[in-house]
Amino acid sequence: MSKNTELLKQTFGHFCVDASCAAIVIHGTQSFWEATQFFVLYNFCAFCLQPLAGWIFDKVKRLRFQAYIITSLALLLIGFFPNLNVWMRVLLVGIGNCLFHVGAGTLVLESEKKKLAPLGIFVSSGAVGLFLGTIFAHTEAVSVFLILCLIGLILLNMELPERLKNHRGKDTQWGIVALLGLCIAIRSFMGFMPLTQFEKTTPILLMITLGVFIGKFLGGVLCDKFGIKKVVLVSTAVVIALFLFSFANPFLWTFVQMIVNLSMPITLYLMYRALPKYPGFSFGLAASCLVIGLLATLVVKDIDIPTYYFLFLFIINSGIILFVERKLK
Repeated sequence: MSKNTELLKQTFGHFCVDASCAAIVIHGTQSFWEATQFFVLYNFCAFCLQPLAGWIFDKVKRLRFQAYIITSLALLLIGFFPNLNVWMRVLLVGIGNCLFHVGAGTLVLESEKKKLAPLGIFVSSGAVGLFLGTIFAHTEAVSVFLILCLIGLILLNMELPERLKNHRGKDTQWGIVALLGLCIAIRSFMGFMPLTQFEKTTPILLMITLGVFIGKFLGGVLCDKFGIKKVVLVSTAVVIALFLFSFANPFLWTFVQMIVNLSMPITLYLMYRALPKYPGFSFGLAASCLVIGLLATLVVKDIDIPTYYFLFLFIINSGIILFVERKLK
């Protein structure tokens, strides 16, 4: 199987996994308090456990990609069982999400170690899957579709490329890792903060989601063509020009979100460059930093923060990326 076909398969798998997780968790929610508990449990399993899952994958060389990916898909299938305890359902899909991201994410990293486009394409589909799974969580036909997709993906993942035997490169640069973690947390924080002033109808949310999807998708492609430095400088200039004017305009906000998310594959790629011997751990660690941004949002949600502060945060974020990219050359 060609690399492009493998990438397409894992990208579609990412879409199905995130859509399934959203549909399963939301479908089982009966109250606001229950939703809050499920949200905490799911995010802990799906994101906070990823560094551990990645570290195990890197250390246990006999583990194959199939072990993580097929186990993940099987856990999600079990999550659709109608009579399963709802707490067990949330636990299973959270772990399933964790295993898929580490397994499939590491596969994409190892397949194209010097390119960013595959990373951007792979991560982009998750945003669309999460949105559609949320909107159609109570639609039986969508659940049946996702179940059939999961079964098909299990069959398609029976044969996967071999893992690389040795990971060579410089030793881990923990200072760089910490800076990249801060970058990811800042982007997550900005994404969760309620900055906009327009009504978020379903069509508008879909439009914003597609903007995020396009940004992640194009981020790696543009970096491979023009280089990380040029993409970061141009995107930062665009955001500086439009950011403060976009809060009341959903179309402008969608465009800004697209530009902001160009950096998603960049931080994933640079994290791998800083942890060259640990691709699974690097991917999992990057994902877990999203939770830091979420927690920061919950801490400051009742504080009135001037909107231009967020523009400063984005500029700082861009500066860190440029510094890290130069140090890793």
